[in-house]
Amino acid sequence: MANNDLFDLSGQTAIVTGASSGLGVTFCEALAEAGADLAVCARRVEKMEETAEMVRALGRRCLAVKADVTDPKQIDNFVDRVLAEYGKIDILVNNAGVSLFEAKSATDADFDAFDAVMETNVIGSAMLAHRVGKEMLARGYGRVINLSSVL
Repeated sequence: MANNDLFDLSGQTAIVTGASSGLGVTFCEALAEAGADLAVCARRVEKMEETAEMVRALGRRCLAVKADVTDPKQIDNFVDRVLAEYGKIDILVNNAGVSLFEAKSATDADFDAFDAVMETNVIGSAMLAHRVGKEMLARGYGRVINLSSVL
């Protein structure tokens, strides 16, 4: 990583959801390389633990918690654990997402799959941003990054 203060996240704590694959892993690596300590969550524990080990190998702390962002109780538990471990949250990367809705036309849409996509990709992100946003507002600092995909 280039020595550039613009990208120095030393002393900051970042949450990354969906940290078990794809962009979640990439964000974890980039944030750790920039100096942030991480808290990650995902439903697939084994893959998430691989991500956490990668972050630790980069010399950063990483709390890994199994959590489903569609469940408000799991969100609260995750955020409570992050705050207990780090005392603050500076960055939230809402990355968790699913791609189950593959209708070829409006007449053959599977609305159960559509609901599952909306619950994870939209509602889950909004619930987590709402909970973490309260902590950020109380401290007067924070960044929320919401991702989406063409999938």
